[in-house]
Amino acid sequence: MFIKFCESQHNLAKNCQTIALGTLQYYADDNPDFLRHDPNEGCFEVTNDGAAVYIDGKSFSSLTGGTIVALDCVIEPGAKFTQKLQLPNCYMFCFSQDLSPSLEIAKEIDPAYDDWYLIHDLEKFINHTAELLLKQLKLSDLEIDPSTHVGWVQKLTLQIIPRACSFDGREMTFNQDSLNKAVEVANDPLRWAFAKNPSHDLTKEYRVMFILRDYRGQIVPVKKSLKVLNLQPDIGVSIYE
Repeated sequence: MFIKFCESQHNLAKNCQTIALGTLQYYADDNPDFLRHDPNEGCFEVTNDGAAVYIDGKSFSSLTGGTIVALDCVIEPGAKFTQKLQLPNCYMFCFSQDLSPSLEIAKEIDPAYDDWYLIHDLEKFINHTAELLLKQLKLSDLEIDPSTHVGWVQKLTLQIIPRACSFDGREMTFNQDSLNKAVEVANDPLRWAFAKNPSHDLTKEYRVMFILRDYRGQIVPVKKSLKVLNLQPDIGVSIYE
């Protein structure tokens, strides 16, 4: 069961005609009093535990997000290595799963929330939203050179990833024995988009990421603001009784 908490005026099952996609940066900079506020959205931090670690150049490059090309080296004892990795800003739609909705939970997420609706056909909902995004996407939505030709947008592809969030944090401490695991985690940046801290567990969050990619397969970052889409009928939701 998938539940979207919202303000009553934004309830899709009650004739609201728009849907807003958030972004990683939007929720990172949200009001700190809201549970949905998360200053480390899309971030992951790897740190060694202070012990000496021999690390090959390829692993070091992975742990720095490819920003540093290095030779094999040793992280000296006490010379703590810390690297914070950041996923480019992407669109997302967040909701809850497998809980009994209540006004108390709604207001924990945002004090203005006073309603919710049921997403009863998740696949239909995702596909419909993706179609709307591709039709209504503009150059001005993207963090790119403003002189880029509008035809470039039409060649972008949309990667859709629906996944339940994990609530075990976004930090990993490694030593020599766990170095390979740290490299494996660093090489999977999309998991950072679904990693949350334990304090967010109340919402049982499930999110859908809408990631734009160019012809090289690189992520095209979007601007921080919400993307408001005009709806078409029957997007796959209903009032939760």
